[in-house]
Amino acid sequence: MAKNSPYVSQQLIAQELRPALAQLPSTSLSTRNLPKVRNAIRQAAQLQLGNVPAELLEVDCQSIRLPSDFGGPDIPALMYTPKNRGTNLPVALHFHGGGYILGEPGVNDTQNRTLAKTLGCVVVSVAYRLAPEHPYPSALQDGLSALNWLHSNAQCLAMDPSRIALIGESAGAGLAAAIALHSRGSLPHPVKHLLLDAPMLDDRSQHLSVSHPYCGEYSWTAQNNHFAWRAYLAAEPGGESAPEGAVPARETDLSGMPATFLIVGALDLFLNENLVFGNRLIQCGVPVELHVIPGAFHAYGIAGPEAPQVKQTHALKYQALTRAWQ
Repeated sequence: MAKNSPYVSQQLIAQELRPALAQLPSTSLSTRNLPKVRNAIRQAAQLQLGNVPAELLEVDCQSIRLPSDFGGPDIPALMYTPKNRGTNLPVALHFHGGGYILGEPGVNDTQNRTLAKTLGCVVVSVAYRLAPEHPYPSALQDGLSALNWLHSNAQCLAMDPSRIALIGESAGAGLAAAIALHSRGSLPHPVKHLLLDAPMLDDRSQHLSVSHPYCGEYSWTAQNNHFAWRAYLAAEPGGESAPEGAVPARETDLSGMPATFLIVGALDLFLNENLVFGNRLIQCGVPVELHVIPGAFHAYGIAGPEAPQVKQTHALKYQALTRAWQ
């Protein structure tokens, strides 16, 4: 039997995560079907926003618009605050996943409400502009503008600008890393923590994954990754024409980055690029906490909060942020 046959590959998936495979999209993304996929995600987000669990209603969710520092349009965002809030609260600036071409904050509504309630923090989830309509640097500019807005308005919003964490999943995590890189040394208070869930960091990932034949078979494939990077960079990925500053893994100097938490599934397309990036951070003297979840594919959170791997991931994230914000 071939080493990378579907039968062998599925046996590597953690048993508790296998039922979720039926929920995973099998679509190969293209310019033609992108609007349809976006619409499906929008409907899922609206459904989640309209069906908030009773125990999470104690977290307020406010739609806000943030000014752009780069002459762009105002940036929509969702701001989550505990109703019994105190003052001087830590802040999680969140960026959703979707390969820079898909997604919106509402998809993470339950996750962000739970984070705000559990840790007593403010969560601001940014609806950054998406490619290919808005290629690099649009998303980066939106993220930097949101971070600057937090610093400028922290006092009147009872937030602590010295305890801002950048967090995200997939492309959102890659964007968070890029924002941390670009904002080094330019803020009144440095970013306190960087929390990356399966970050999309390298447009050359198809080359990095050759040594692991089981990476990227489910959820987010090399083909979709290539399409997404091409849309975001407005150039063929993996070559020499990537815009400077667009790809975190291409940054030659990672010194001065905030303490970083990084978690990724062992079957994720991004496994190798995440391991390489984490190791480079360590070599630059950056405190790094790195976790590889056995048997987990990209976006394994779809298995639901009761799956042990998902529970473990949430617990590790909360512990890392709690330590960072002490």
